[in-house]
Amino acid sequence: MMNLGPTFQLTYIVVMGAICQFLGWRLSIPSILFLLLVGITSGPILGLLQPETLFGSLLNPLVELAIAVILFEGGLSLSKAELDKIGKVVLRLLSIGMITVWLLLTLLSHSLLDMGIEASLLLGAILVVSGPTVVIPILRIVRAKFPIEPILRWEGILIDPIGVLLAVLVAEICHSGIDLLAPWHIASGLGISLGVGLIGGLIGAQVVKNVVGRHLVPDQLIVPVTLATLFSVVELSNSIHEQSGLLTSTVMGLFVAYSKPSWLHIVEDFVSHAQRIFVAILFIVLAAKLDPEYLRHLDSSLILFIAAAILLVRPIAVFIATLGTNLSFREKTAISLLAPRGIVSAALASSFGTALAEVNMPGMQSIVPYTFFTIIASVAFYAIFTPIFFRLIGVTQSSLEGVLLMGGGRFALGLGKILRDQGFKVAFVDSNHANVARIQKAGLRCYHGNILSDDTQEQMDLDGIGKLLACTSNDEANSLAAIEFKATFGSANVFQLASSQGDICRAGGRILGNKSLSNDQIEELWQAGYRPYCKDADAKDSQLAPKENGCPDFILAEIVGQKLQLISDDGLLHLSKPNKQIAFGKQ
Repeated sequence: MMNLGPTFQLTYIVVMGAICQFLGWRLSIPSILFLLLVGITSGPILGLLQPETLFGSLLNPLVELAIAVILFEGGLSLSKAELDKIGKVVLRLLSIGMITVWLLLTLLSHSLLDMGIEASLLLGAILVVSGPTVVIPILRIVRAKFPIEPILRWEGILIDPIGVLLAVLVAEICHSGIDLLAPWHIASGLGISLGVGLIGGLIGAQVVKNVVGRHLVPDQLIVPVTLATLFSVVELSNSIHEQSGLLTSTVMGLFVAYSKPSWLHIVEDFVSHAQRIFVAILFIVLAAKLDPEYLRHLDSSLILFIAAAILLVRPIAVFIATLGTNLSFREKTAISLLAPRGIVSAALASSFGTALAEVNMPGMQSIVPYTFFTIIASVAFYAIFTPIFFRLIGVTQSSLEGVLLMGGGRFALGLGKILRDQGFKVAFVDSNHANVARIQKAGLRCYHGNILSDDTQEQMDLDGIGKLLACTSNDEANSLAAIEFKATFGSANVFQLASSQGDICRAGGRILGNKSLSNDQIEELWQAGYRPYCKDADAKDSQLAPKENGCPDFILAEIVGQKLQLISDDGLLHLSKPNKQIAFGKQ
């Protein structure tokens, strides 16, 4: 075993975590696979990492606080409008579905893995937990249609804290002994924990909203105050009832997001980046703790157990839980095809499995290896096969090459018609009734309203839409829309017209064409006969040769096969060898 310094180990964890997440994004594979591989290779195989030596007794508290931030971020991402539509299904999955999975996994582990009833109950409870750290990355890859995507996202976020409560209660029963009162102990414990979590989350949200919302602290202290409040209510909840703090963190995020304060984006930006760092660190550290001796547990019985958990237990639980709902057979099938285990399962196994390993109960010492093998196998299976299955049963969204155009002026309408004629999905948003009527008369989809309004955004169907082009005559509105939709489409896919005010109005997105192509310039060129048009690709630069009037045409987009790239002069790479170009000029 190599004895490396703590600074090197910490640096190594952060660097490798970033590399793994980049590879996951680049290859469209959940980064957890790479993180686990790095952790196992760096820990038990090469000995580069020694988590117990590096963190000592602080490891479990740090893991718990990191998971609290992850779940808080998950709560912030949940929408009440979605819950109104899918709440019944989500509630059934979190109750009937979770209990069904727990009981079936208990039965399987007892019969296939020869574990005692106590160890089987605990392993089943640990493996009911899925989680946003593994579900959401796969959802980004498969791009499931409504209502499948929000149902799986809500379930993945909420199953973490509820599953933890179940595992804690089962661990207590295993330690004290199973008797006739065990079911009542679990039911009452869950009820108390849910109550503590809900009240703690509400208190935390109210504290933050009253302190930050009343501007009692400056903007630079919003994040520190929010995190301090989060950790305080989590610890308070845990002191009242063990492990109820994770539910508190989720509920606090949900209540903060529900109030939609003006400062919410500051918190969202920080925690969204922080949770990615925490996920990378946690998976590498927990995988590095594994003992090479765990490999002896990998046998045909464990493989059969994992296969049954994926192919039988999850589908049975989903179909039982969704009886009587309005979900179609295809939608139920899709939901049953995604339930990877994640970071919370790993943390629970490391905590309870280690603590109870010395207890004289058959199979208790096998909980950690069984859990980690299930995590690795389930993530690998769902990451590889779920996208294929979703496409086969037709529940995935269209290719995200379409464009959402903000503004319904004649330039936007002309560009939208060309994009439609080239086979790309197009949608418009405009607050002007006359513009909406004109767009709809042209056979194009248009939503009436303010694009920044929650009501308008809830109406929009973005299936097949992966880019925004803000092209109204209001430069400030264009910039605000670009900033708003960066989280939806990504910074590389958010465009706006150049400001007619020059640098006075700061752009929120990438500039379409170049900095001289403002709305005022477009209006002048329109009077001179310029129009959007499509042409075969020119081998020259993004600007065509000057016309007789000395003003060049402007290249707005390039097309390669079924791929569309809007053009900007910001120096980012464009698609290579386009076969068509969309220009603004005289044909």
